[in-house]
Amino acid sequence: MVFKLLYRKMFLEFFVIFLVCLAVFISIVLTGRLIQLGKVLIALDITIKDILFLIIYLIPFFCFVLFPVCCMLSLFLTFQRMSTDQELIALRAGGISIKDIIVCPLIFISIICLANFYISFYGISWAMENFSKYMYDLAQKKAKMSLKPGIFNTKIADLTIYVQNIDQDTNEMKNIFIKQKKLNKSDLIIISPKGFLKWNPVEKTIYLQMYNGKIYSLSKDITKNPIILFKRYDFKLQLGRFFKLLKINPEDEKFLSYKKLKYMISNQKNKNSNRYIELVEEKHKRWALPVSCVVLGLFSIPIGWILEGMKKFYGSIIIMMIFFFYYILFAMGKSLIEGGVLNPVIGIWSPNIIFSIFTLILFYIALHEKVKFSIRD
Repeated sequence: MVFKLLYRKMFLEFFVIFLVCLAVFISIVLTGRLIQLGKVLIALDITIKDILFLIIYLIPFFCFVLFPVCCMLSLFLTFQRMSTDQELIALRAGGISIKDIIVCPLIFISIICLANFYISFYGISWAMENFSKYMYDLAQKKAKMSLKPGIFNTKIADLTIYVQNIDQDTNEMKNIFIKQKKLNKSDLIIISPKGFLKWNPVEKTIYLQMYNGKIYSLSKDITKNPIILFKRYDFKLQLGRFFKLLKINPEDEKFLSYKKLKYMISNQKNKNSNRYIELVEEKHKRWALPVSCVVLGLFSIPIGWILEGMKKFYGSIIIMMIFFFYYILFAMGKSLIEGGVLNPVIGIWSPNIIFSIFTLILFYIALHEKVKFSIRD
């Protein structure tokens, strides 16, 4: 009965602190992303509702990276709070050691780990697919709104578009004029008596479908013969710049589903190419980060048990320094993989292996009450 009550109180505290830490870290990360997103928002002139949906679709990717540190902090801060309130001393006095209460943290760690595995295998790709679709839908709506009859539209990059009239029933555009700027080349003029705005859901592309038109080059006298006559021309409106502003590439390996990642690895013919190494590295990362929830979570338990009476300020600094050390090891492993020095398996899994060894040592110390540290004001 005593253990049941203790486990319930501890689990609730783990969960509450985990959510608070996750909310704080996501807010910090999103602040930086929203600065980048602001450029796109201005270009697309979207609403608060659209912003909220875009943020929701970005959250799974951030959760995948933040779950380990939040799991670590929630366990450590709970044990530190219990130590500050003399609850750990009371448990020791009652003959309860760290091995007697380990079940509750293990259940919590397992739940967070499984949740992160789900995000790793399915959540990231689902979120990025919906994020890119939502962005293209917004761009499509914006393109339709921008192409107003009788107005020169210059909001789409490197283009000036003029439409004399738009039929409200058929959406047919009449007397279309397009000026396209070409880098290091002559600008092009496209003229067409009619056209339609089309959306290709497979390619996720908006294009202007024009008929019986002419294409001129400004390097020549456009009063003379055009360089091209066409019966139908599908003019693609370049929308990829919105993702470039966000520094997001939906086809990047870190946004792919685990199934697609494995498929791409199996279809890589050159096993020594940079692309193959990047894909293998990402595959192992999809396993290593969820497992790190277990490794860092277990690591924080004996630390919180050993550092008895430490003030929260000092404890928070120490645990964050420990996580930064883990992150540095992880970043070094990635750099050495990219430099061709380390195998992806070794580079990605080394931080978990090193911290697992430290965890065993700390559990031995905590179980045998070998060492106690106390830092007080």
